[in-house]
Amino acid sequence: MARISVVVPVYNVEDCLCRCIDSILFQTFADFELICVNDGSTDNSLKILQQYQKFDERIKIISKENGGLSSARNAGIANSGGEYILFVDSDDYLSSVALEILYKNAAEFDADVVVFDYVEGDFSYTNPQYKTMPNYREILKNKVFNASLLAEDSYKYFSVTAWSKLYKADVIKNNNLKFCEGVYYEDVPFWSEIFTLAKSIIYVPEPLYFYNQGRQGSIMQKNDKRCFDVVTVYEKVIEIFQNNGLWDKYKHTVLLVTMMNFLKKFHIIKPELKKEFYDRIKNFKPDIDFSIYESDEYLDFERNYVRQFSTLETADFDTFCKIMGDDNNG
Repeated sequence: MARISVVVPVYNVEDCLCRCIDSILFQTFADFELICVNDGSTDNSLKILQQYQKFDERIKIISKENGGLSSARNAGIANSGGEYILFVDSDDYLSSVALEILYKNAAEFDADVVVFDYVEGDFSYTNPQYKTMPNYREILKNKVFNASLLAEDSYKYFSVTAWSKLYKADVIKNNNLKFCEGVYYEDVPFWSEIFTLAKSIIYVPEPLYFYNQGRQGSIMQKNDKRCFDVVTVYEKVIEIFQNNGLWDKYKHTVLLVTMMNFLKKFHIIKPELKKEFYDRIKNFKPDIDFSIYESDEYLDFERNYVRQFSTLETADFDTFCKIMGDDNNG
């Protein structure tokens, strides 16, 4: 059995696939399997994978009809045999020492999850930005922790991305965890499940992954109906925290993150969809005590988001648009 299963969903990425695959094959750590899930590519992606497979027996190719990123990752999980699982998106790449450092920490601490830093940039990484965990970088370094042991605000500092963690396969498979299919922002509920279930988490404050923020077709750049899925996934997140016994501990932070994400999507969604999105988030009414967020524990911009969201209780659509500084209501 391989120590690590590296799962790479592949869909029409012939222009950058080699860089991703090379970064995995030329690791300083060799005991891994590379599971490439060809998700119905119509370009030369499959041919590229087949050429690589001829020269490296660690590569396993799974071909399936196009089902989206979640479907491809789920197929990778189902076909993985490693002790740990790492997800890598096909237009990103790894540091050459990533697997070595991650497995060393996972094995030393018998960790269910290893969280690590990453570098964010455009396709050429000409203006890279080092992404770490503010406020918690030194606190969590070289310590074993879990959600029960952390302060409530910790949740907002973790990246929700699936690819910024190494996971013990048993945690995923024994809990039958899967990425939500048919919705966008699928990393959000997956991380919430892992965060609330993991018994031991380790944080490695080193940039081991290179994320192409400017990737063509990134959901973060979209302003169409896909924005509505943010409501679906955060409703799921609330359910996860409630089901896993951590809602009372984390509810204020989870609700803060939820409100902020809803308003961010309201700002970018197409004008002709704003009214429908307004109706959707207005109907999102968990028990929120808005006065909690006036405390000095929260930053000014967080308090401003909450104040804006609270006006949904009384403001009609036109008034809300003005409050949000957006008179173009479509």
